[in-house]
Formats: sequence, C-alpha cells, structure tokens
Amino acid sequence: MHVIDSHTHVDEYEAFGWFDPPEAIIELMDEAGIGQAVVMTYADAPVLKPDALRTSTTPAKDTRTV
Repeated sequence: MHVIDSHTHVDEYEAFGWFDPPEAIIELMDEAGIGQAVVMTYADAPVLKPDALRTSTTPAKDTRTV
C-alpha cells in the first residue's frame, strides 16, 4: 500500500525551537514507511517570518515531497 502523509511541516522556527529540515523529514518518512508527503511551513506568512516561503519554494532533492 502506498501511504501519503497529508500534513507535514518542513521548516525552521527558532521562536518555538522547531527544526525540521527536509532531510530529517525524508528520514522519518523512510522509518515510517511513508511514500509521499504534502509539506508546508510552520508559519507561511512573511509578516511572521520574512523568509518563510524560502523552504516551500526551494526545489526538493527528493521528489516524494509535494
């Protein structure tokens, strides 16, 4: 069965101590047997984090993230 995680955060948000780079998410996906993931940032509003959209617009090395 092909498993898709429909809600995955890929971002770094220092204010909350959250550090979830794409490489870490891919490793977790492999451990959990997840084939693909829909990714989003923690704070995609540039007013909250000026470079928030950087992660979501950077091409992924692994095509399993959408």
